[in-house]
Amino acid sequence: MNKFIKLLSRCLLTGIGIGISVYAFKKYFSHEHTENDIFEEDDFDLDNDLQPVKEREYVSLKRDENL
Repeated sequence: MNKFIKLLSRCLLTGIGIGISVYAFKKYFSHEHTENDIFEEDDFDLDNDLQPVKEREYVSLKRDENL
């Protein structure tokens, strides 16, 4: 039983070490574009495209009893 626990703990520690290594490699050494990088390249202002509203239509919030 003692050997089984040692073997299991060594396997778990080895898996954790490999997982941390893969995570660090992907995070710090990968040069792939992410979604945030794509949107940062588009540098434009949407507010300049807006035109003034000439007429607004409002909806009454009062409840109609006839419905």
